[in-house]
Amino acid sequence: MFIYLFVGLLFGGLAIAHPYVTLKNGNKYAKPYFYCILIFTIFLIVAFRKCGFDYDNYLYWFNSLQSDYWKNNAVTMGIEIGYAWINNVVGSYRTLLIIIAALTMGIYSTFIYKKSPYPFLSLYLLLGTFLYPTLMGQYRQGAAIAFFLLALLYRKNQILFCTIIVCGSFLHVSILLTLVTLFVPDKLLTKKQYLAIIIIALLCNVGSYDIFLSMIDSMPDFVAAKLNVYQKTEQGTILRFNLAMLLRIIIFLIFYKERYCISQYKDGIFYLNLYFVSLFIYLGFGFLPQLGGRGSIYFYFMELILSAMIMSRERRSSFFYLIFFLSVGMYRQISFFSIWHEDYIPYKSELLSVFGL
Repeated sequence: MFIYLFVGLLFGGLAIAHPYVTLKNGNKYAKPYFYCILIFTIFLIVAFRKCGFDYDNYLYWFNSLQSDYWKNNAVTMGIEIGYAWINNVVGSYRTLLIIIAALTMGIYSTFIYKKSPYPFLSLYLLLGTFLYPTLMGQYRQGAAIAFFLLALLYRKNQILFCTIIVCGSFLHVSILLTLVTLFVPDKLLTKKQYLAIIIIALLCNVGSYDIFLSMIDSMPDFVAAKLNVYQKTEQGTILRFNLAMLLRIIIFLIFYKERYCISQYKDGIFYLNLYFVSLFIYLGFGFLPQLGGRGSIYFYFMELILSAMIMSRERRSSFFYLIFFLSVGMYRQISFFSIWHEDYIPYKSELLSVFGL
């Protein structure tokens, strides 16, 4: 448990200090220097772990794909062909984890550094939402999220954007949902428009389950197979109004309130609308939690950027927002570990065994 406390305190400390301490005065390289240390710390934790949600399942898949019949095995297990191929060609499971961690963290960190005014705050928020559940858990989708972020950097070139998304679909097909990004406006919608869309999402949550089920068989076979699995395992489970949903709504309302501050940054309003898309999917597909959660998480990443955009040394409200987001990040980490305690505690790593620990 110590490693998680240390990382939380380290990242949280820098998140608090950065908005109020001008690091560039003393050393213009201080910010990238500390940033690289944090990224390398995350990489070591993720790449050399011997624990985490789905760690054993991915190891089972890896062993199953070390075969001349890996394509057939991939189809049988419902694994995307790109991920199956990577499993087949790498020499070991550890090598696979290192490659995925390097790819994912490389793109995450680049996107955050380019787009976040306060990247240390964004990294802190990364812990409870993406580091432990995704990078140390369902890392296939974590890698697909990285492809989406990479595509966003080139979204003005629609052909390149779509090409990157299609490449990402070979790791996790759910990334194809992000093609709706092409239709997300750069301009702010009116209050009535946002409210109308939210009402539509709530109506979908309540009344679209049977309609959606009837449409599954008409979808591509691979997608239909996955949705049927989700439907069977979550039958009767509906994501209604809960604390996580309430928190997302509150955070969106904060971003909307600070929309003029956000609009000062390049792509700020566009990211605000992407976050709203996340909220819409999470609410609208609540009748199938796996779909709602997995579909919304791509756009949910924008919370890490938008939360930093509303910070400013000149505004009194910034201190309140800083405390609020630090508390939210802490709450998410505590609630996550309370649910998945057995998969993450104690932390196990290949590096610790090297030192005899």
